[in-house]
Amino acid sequence: MKTLHEVFTEIQDASTRKERQEILQDNDTFTLRTVLQLNFSSAIELDIPKGNPPLECAEKNPSNTDRAIKKLGNCVKGGRHTAIKKERIFLDVVESFIEDDANIICLAKDGKIMKKYSRVSESLVASVFPTLVK
Repeated sequence: MKTLHEVFTEIQDASTRKERQEILQDNDTFTLRTVLQLNFSSAIELDIPKGNPPLECAEKNPSNTDRAIKKLGNCVKGGRHTAIKKERIFLDVVESFIEDDANIICLAKDGKIMKKYSRVSESLVASVFPTLVK
């Protein structure tokens, strides 16, 4: 399985929209969908301060990225945890990924994936995963 960084870089390097759509389809995982939804859906907002926190990232991604990323559900606004607990959960999740992927998750939290990966656009994501963009 490719890392988020590998998938996004491949999309960035693809020359046609069709190629970019195929890359998203070929690398469809819960983790990828969660990051894209976090970035492009206005229905999801984490109760985490903007910007990148200081990180001490893992040397390799967790063996089950889907299980790790699910914990972000505990960080949404209006959730049952305190702000400090939500920030700790977020840091634990992000730091379990390699640095490149952790930075992508932080960009998604702030809705800024397109600042680094301009070809990972809302219209591209909507064309492949229409339910993720709201």
